[in-house]
Amino acid sequence: MLAHADEIRTQLQINAGLERELQLKALRQRFADQDFEITKRTTQMQQEAQNQILQMTMPKVDYDLMLEEQRVRDDFRNRRYQLDKEVSDKTSQLYAERTQFLAQEEQKQIEIVRAAALSKAKVAQDGERRSQRLAGFRCGNRKRV
Repeated sequence: MLAHADEIRTQLQINAGLERELQLKALRQRFADQDFEITKRTTQMQQEAQNQILQMTMPKVDYDLMLEEQRVRDDFRNRRYQLDKEVSDKTSQLYAERTQFLAQEEQKQIEIVRAAALSKAKVAQDGERRSQRLAGFRCGNRKRV
């Protein structure tokens, strides 16, 4: 009977230790989440300050492209953080595949944003040329009248 009491006491101590470990792990995760949010906000503030300066010095097309690229990178930074939270074994095949997938998709989205910006700039430039030709044509008509 005494042996069973010792076994039960030992098991209770083990369980209490495991419970403390779980609580500590949850606390660490909560702090890691808070740290991520704080770091994210600090980075965001720094980026906004830099963007305000760049907005005054960059052409609008380039500035808009930069903002879109930042948006894509921020989105994927959040996705990688979520992956890191969800997958504990960073050496696993799953983690490697997901990391590679995210990197590829981020690159694809950045390429899409860049291609769209180039197309938009080309359309704007063509529109300006047409406007200039029409303005010249209108001016030319006035001279003939």
